[in-house]
Amino acid sequence: MVTERPSRMRTTVLLSWAPKLGFAVILVMVLLCAGCGNTSVDTEVREFAAFASLTGQYVPGQPVTVVPDRFWEADEEAQTWTFRGWASLVVHIDENGPVDPLRFRFVPDKPTSLMHFSARWDQETVGTAAAPAGDGVIINITRENLSPGIHHLKIGRNKSADEPDLREILDCRFTAIEVGSGEAQHLRPSDHRRYELVRAFLEDGVAGVLTQRYGGLLVSGRQMVKVRLVTSADAEISFLVSSYFAPKTRFEVEVDGIEHHVQAGSETVEIKFAIEKGEHEMRLLADGPEQGLYLWGAPNLSNGQPAGQGPVILVTLDTTRKDALSIYGGPESASPNIARLAEISTVFDQAWSTSPWTLPSHASIFTGLYPTRHGAGVSKTRLDTPHPTLAEFAHAAGFRTGGFSGGALSASRWGLASGFDEYRDPDGFETKGDRQTDYVEAFIDRWATEPMFIFVNYFDPHAMYQAPSEFEELFNVVSLRAKLVTVPVWNKVSEGDGEAWRAVVNGEVEPTPEALEYLEAAYLAEVAFTDHQIGRLISNLVEHDLFDSSTIIVVADHGEFLGEGGFFSHACRLDPELTEIPLIIKRPGQSVPKRDDRLISQVDLFGTILDALGVASSPRDGYPIGPGNRTAFDERAPVFMEEHENRIHPLFPHMAIAPHIYGLQHREWRQLVWDGGSSCFDRDDGSWRDKACDVGWQRRLAELAAVAALPVDTELSTGDVGLTDEMREHLEALGYIR
Repeated sequence: MVTERPSRMRTTVLLSWAPKLGFAVILVMVLLCAGCGNTSVDTEVREFAAFASLTGQYVPGQPVTVVPDRFWEADEEAQTWTFRGWASLVVHIDENGPVDPLRFRFVPDKPTSLMHFSARWDQETVGTAAAPAGDGVIINITRENLSPGIHHLKIGRNKSADEPDLREILDCRFTAIEVGSGEAQHLRPSDHRRYELVRAFLEDGVAGVLTQRYGGLLVSGRQMVKVRLVTSADAEISFLVSSYFAPKTRFEVEVDGIEHHVQAGSETVEIKFAIEKGEHEMRLLADGPEQGLYLWGAPNLSNGQPAGQGPVILVTLDTTRKDALSIYGGPESASPNIARLAEISTVFDQAWSTSPWTLPSHASIFTGLYPTRHGAGVSKTRLDTPHPTLAEFAHAAGFRTGGFSGGALSASRWGLASGFDEYRDPDGFETKGDRQTDYVEAFIDRWATEPMFIFVNYFDPHAMYQAPSEFEELFNVVSLRAKLVTVPVWNKVSEGDGEAWRAVVNGEVEPTPEALEYLEAAYLAEVAFTDHQIGRLISNLVEHDLFDSSTIIVVADHGEFLGEGGFFSHACRLDPELTEIPLIIKRPGQSVPKRDDRLISQVDLFGTILDALGVASSPRDGYPIGPGNRTAFDERAPVFMEEHENRIHPLFPHMAIAPHIYGLQHREWRQLVWDGGSSCFDRDDGSWRDKACDVGWQRRLAELAAVAALPVDTELSTGDVGLTDEMREHLEALGYIR
């Protein structure tokens, strides 16, 4: 409930500046260490020049933020911090940063000559030192390196001659981490939940303690925010507010002398009110204690958006082979709803993934960049690019943005949530398709009258294949499973045993005809289950009279091996089973089917979706897929594909070709190239056959350098990636981490 009364807000300190307009600009940060809070201070005022600039802002009370990244593990009982291999502190310096150098001190739990560390400030080495008794490792960052913005202090343990490989080293454990430009402050393991919430907001652009996360404005302590509003018509303003690390708090909004307020704790509460056309000043205050963190989530200003702007919906089908769908020759029972959608859509016959696994392919769709250019899953463990993403563009254009991750590798922790008003992480390792559709339908039901950009990832075709019984019945899965009861390992696979599946993927188990028949049937049942969710989603749009005006893009992130070449699962390679993908686009008002044979990459979807949003942008690596853009595609160079070993993505030895492999995909021929070799293929009657390469790997790698240079820091050492026990168990079983 929202109540209104005359304003009682007061301020004692005024601080204003001209903030940058745009996306996720962080203006002021706070040092989140024990001893920094619990101090009564006068309420400060932070001013923003436009409502749109609220999203992605963190408003603290001190000039420096220091929080551990997710590679640190906090032990509250022992009061220690631990990492394996390397980890970073995320440091943000505001525009009025520290005058003195910043000093970091790491104290290991026991002095040893083997505890020898190196440190980098961003990409520059700033120290190499052993950890002597008592003093620990001390790193000083000079004033000239403390520029405003986000920095990373990366500390890693060096390998000495008498140690095993980095993959086998012991944990690096510290009893103290101290930070300060004057009096040192301690990063306390007992505060790790607070640190993680702020880190997620700074790096991922969303905040929340459960699976539902929100973008917007995060305020530390009792600070007021002032925003200038200019509306060309009567409008409505709304926030979804939450209070963290504080009791239930009164959130107050005052516009033109009228106050609106709600009470909120860690649960999310909506505050909504109307304003008239004209210029206004809005003030926001969470009237809680200084130790609290207060989220003004999903800020939305409905300001007379153009009538008839239908939703733009991006659906990614995880692990879905092109030939699993009937529109590409697959069984009709696996995809009847997609087939009906295709009757009023454009089906693309030459669409290719940029990567054979989830994170880099999604990052390419979101940024329009090839993997080595956005770095996610290549030189970085997450998407962290200065280039705005699709959701950031959509939010800035006034769209209500909602993201729904079906699997762990498209969760917000990997940097895919920036720009979303609401982003739902998977329920554990995976959100099942029916529940996922429930979430999306609830979002559409709530915001059906506003322009929407929706991203939804259906994870179900990913192993393990365990579709609901009515979909298994379509492919006789139960009887095929029964044939494996006495077959070692495969009987465990059919029961959903992750360790057995990992043995299959690692090439430790010989496939039998019965096993191959079962796997294909179980996989197609999952595809059919996902297809059913597409039908539900379309029905919901029809109920809201939004279907005809909507833009719907249905695309796979990558494919899946089902025994071809003796391989199962995906990743490691760039074979067509993994990289040739389905793509369907329904445009507003489209009523007749079309087939399009242009050579398409996932990077082309970025400009295509921006066109649908009515947003102009500078070119990236792809082209907008439009009817008037035929020449660009006819004249384009090949599209590119990549696969790289990464800290969160070790390659299966049974399948791996090289740590880094690139693919050049033309319409009728393809070449794979790596440091030390290459292979080439021609298309013949729809199949790919080996051929001699006209250009050797040395020359081809040199040609690729302009588009996808070999990464310089691939983070190959494994370690703690900040996962829950359940997520770690699933990822280890599937081979993603070791």
